[in-house]
Amino acid sequence: MRRNLDALAIAAAALAGAALILASSVKYGPAVGPDSINYMAAARNLLAGRGFRMWDGAPFAFWPPLFPMLLAGAELAGLEMVRAAAFLNAICFAGTITAAGLCARRCTRSTGAVALAAALMLVSPVLRLSPLIDAHRWMLAEPLFLLLVMVFLLNAPRLLTPQGDPLLAGAVAAAACLTRYIGVTLIATGGLLWLLGLRRSRAASADRADDPAAARVRVAKATFSGVIAVFGLGVWLARNYILTGTLTGERLPPDNSLAGSFTAAGEILGSWWVPFSGRLGLPGVAVLAAFGAAGVGAAWVLLSRRRAEAEARPYVLTLLAFTAIYTLAVVVLTSRTWVTLQSRMLSPIYPPMVVLAVAALDELLARIGRRAARPLRVGRGTLMCAAAVVIVLAGAARSVGWLGGMIRDGSGGLSTVGWHESPMVNFVRSHRFDKPVFSNSPEIFLLTDAVVRAIPPAFTSDSLPLNAEFADNKAPDRRTSPSEQCYIDDSPPGSDRARQRLDEFRRLLARENECYVAYFEPASAPEWFPVRRSCSMDRLGEFGDVRMVAVFSDGAVYSITARTRAR
Repeated sequence: MRRNLDALAIAAAALAGAALILASSVKYGPAVGPDSINYMAAARNLLAGRGFRMWDGAPFAFWPPLFPMLLAGAELAGLEMVRAAAFLNAICFAGTITAAGLCARRCTRSTGAVALAAALMLVSPVLRLSPLIDAHRWMLAEPLFLLLVMVFLLNAPRLLTPQGDPLLAGAVAAAACLTRYIGVTLIATGGLLWLLGLRRSRAASADRADDPAAARVRVAKATFSGVIAVFGLGVWLARNYILTGTLTGERLPPDNSLAGSFTAAGEILGSWWVPFSGRLGLPGVAVLAAFGAAGVGAAWVLLSRRRAEAEARPYVLTLLAFTAIYTLAVVVLTSRTWVTLQSRMLSPIYPPMVVLAVAALDELLARIGRRAARPLRVGRGTLMCAAAVVIVLAGAARSVGWLGGMIRDGSGGLSTVGWHESPMVNFVRSHRFDKPVFSNSPEIFLLTDAVVRAIPPAFTSDSLPLNAEFADNKAPDRRTSPSEQCYIDDSPPGSDRARQRLDEFRRLLARENECYVAYFEPASAPEWFPVRRSCSMDRLGEFGDVRMVAVFSDGAVYSITARTRAR
């Protein structure tokens, strides 16, 4: 009976999650950001026989290859990439909820606990949509990575038992590493669990005579699964080093501190679990320390059961190990990069935290029920089912406005009305230019059929003519002054890639005698998207004669004609 009720609760949450993701992507597909553009470019270049390349032609090394390979496969099957990503996100979300529900079933004793864990996959304890929904809203590798993490956590407890087969866990860890580099935390988790299992098996062997051949087979299987886990990633990193001289691509210098990353992690966890954490102004480090203490307490409650099931203990240890290893790895790594720690980066620890919290609550309610007077006893399953219903209803009420906005305006990034109806984008899409076209955000045009190259990052808006004598439209309401400009680019002036772009621009201008520049005004660009700027004071006029072709509310198109003796 319990098995059927558990399956019903898990299936209902999984279907609701998939429907929510599909509904939020109904207008233009999932949200498309800069990383999404590079995933799409890598998939298209792969299909064109150019290998894994980013939108600007540089080697695709910032990310592993599995997600663009799936996009390329969808394109081969006749599916449009963005729409295929929406279905992939929905399937991954449903799979993640299902795997989390199965983990909860093996760590708890009641259907109510499983229902509560499934509900918290959709709505966080602070009665907001869970961070998993935002992670599945974007056209990124996170949905696939989350699914692989939960499948790994569902199978990794076998590593703690002598009879466990580590091959499946190794294969899933390999796929996770080829989805996101942080997937190496699964290898670390699996290695730790295997060592703990090896220690337990040796302790058991001291009490009885075990077959040495069985121990050798166990070590051989573990070694082989470890090779499987690291082989694909090792080949990819070697390829990156040969092409770029780096393991994961040339990145900007670090702009974070370890203390800042710990603070950001605490603030993110507080926003998930602590009501009004932002208004309360709780220090992020203190919140993170409190969650660490809560984790220790949950571990003590779950591992000190009077009748600790043989099945539950390995799952509790696995979830605790992964949560600690992943959190520490993400915090340390973001402190050594220029990327600020975001909620979606920590989202893989949300399902394990939910399962552990619900399991600890289930155990505490069971202990209280045993000690309470009979008239005051209330079934913990009933209480947890009631909590699940309240959480789902509250989340549904809050999601109406959010979902309505997604359906009306698009899911975010380039998948919004603002960008799809951008006058600049539509102008470039509808005109057949007979000369090369450049832009300060050429990735935007990847969603169209136009071929647009990257403008050298040394160019700035102050280098463009401020009058509109050659344009029939009104000039933009406001231009960004040099003092307001900041650098938002993956090719800093002076870097090898910036010099390559500058050389390409000069070469094409000299050969074609004319080129066009579609320049987005950062202050007027619709919605959110990183419109690139530069702090350099170089002038476009140094390369040729500049005239304005057309001007729009979000930018302008310029023509640059090479001088006879241009330098």
